[in-house]
Amino acid sequence: MKNAQAARDLESGANGNVPRPPAVRLPRELEWPKIENPYRHVDRRTPTEFRRTLEMQTNHVAASLRTSHLLTRAVEAKVNQAVIAEFVNPLRANGTIYAKAADIDYDEIFVWLNKTYGPIDRKSTCTRNYLDLRQLPNEDCKQYVGRRMLRKAELDRLGIEAILPDLERQLLLSSVEPSLAIWLKTNTPDFESTDPSDLAKLMIIRDQAVRSAQKSHKHGGQNNRGAPQRNLNAMVKRKGQSNSGQFKRKNSFAPAKGKGRPRTQALYAMWDNDDGNSAKSYSQSKRANKTGRQNGAQLPSLRDMKSNYSDALWNKRVDENGRPRKTIDAQDPKNRAMHCNDCWPAGSTTKWCLMCRKSGHDLTSCIKLSKRSKQQGNGKGKGRGQGKHGKSKGRANSW
Repeated sequence: MKNAQAARDLESGANGNVPRPPAVRLPRELEWPKIENPYRHVDRRTPTEFRRTLEMQTNHVAASLRTSHLLTRAVEAKVNQAVIAEFVNPLRANGTIYAKAADIDYDEIFVWLNKTYGPIDRKSTCTRNYLDLRQLPNEDCKQYVGRRMLRKAELDRLGIEAILPDLERQLLLSSVEPSLAIWLKTNTPDFESTDPSDLAKLMIIRDQAVRSAQKSHKHGGQNNRGAPQRNLNAMVKRKGQSNSGQFKRKNSFAPAKGKGRPRTQALYAMWDNDDGNSAKSYSQSKRANKTGRQNGAQLPSLRDMKSNYSDALWNKRVDENGRPRKTIDAQDPKNRAMHCNDCWPAGSTTKWCLMCRKSGHDLTSCIKLSKRSKQQGNGKGKGRGQGKHGKSKGRANSW
């Protein structure tokens, strides 16, 4: 009887002492995972490949929350805005109009992504890769042209018709280093009618010459210190000079026989044409950098920063001759208002450092100026300090 009563109580739930299994709760990382590589509008992956990877990481996300997780965690902001503008749009012509982003169908989003961002086939992928080719920062021109030829051969293998010469020429000039493109346009007046392959050969020769000259300039002082060093990045135009190969040598000795002679490629880069364009000597290029010139471009000076400050602040910073006051320390927080608006070009918000002569920061955060101030404050000058060796031996204290 007792067993029968217990069975009836268990079926009716009258016995409250029966233990219940604990509720299993998944961790937050599985219910709402973080996607390390979200989908971008210029992504190399196709939307189908991205969805296959995404669904492997979102197995435990609830079906009702998959759309919200996709738009907030799995795609970048530009793709998110494009999806919302397409589906949550009262004027949408074809398809369902949704009231909010969380109600958009998950599968419909990927159909739209494939139509908008996904390449149709291999031909479109190779064509897009060829149009997006750019020379890498540490890549020389010969390597880049070789990589470009491989992409072009891939297009020919797929049966894609050749690109027009004018378009190919512009793509080549816009994808190389700007200095190389400017040199080619300046020294090749008929570049618009020159074959793109010939332009590539000229750029390869020029790039190899400049790199060889830079290497010899860097290591020339160790092998032959008496020979004049030449900086081929700084070119000047000398008027009234019949021979463009003559360098101005001041207080320099001729190099030893068989040593220190420039290579043929270096000579090619030294003399661009017969109009008198030749390379500066090392001392001349050094003076040009001190006077505020880099590669022939005038850099801003202190007077160019006057328009960024009021007259009261500017008069506190400089004296009556327009020179910076020696008593004003740019690193001092009290003087921050006098130096924090150094920007170039004029009217922009790009910080410019007058000490380093480059953009990115100003004098208030200049590491070079901070190190110089510390060195001047350590007492390591030419005074009569005792230094680290204590008092001098064998001399009177009154000396």
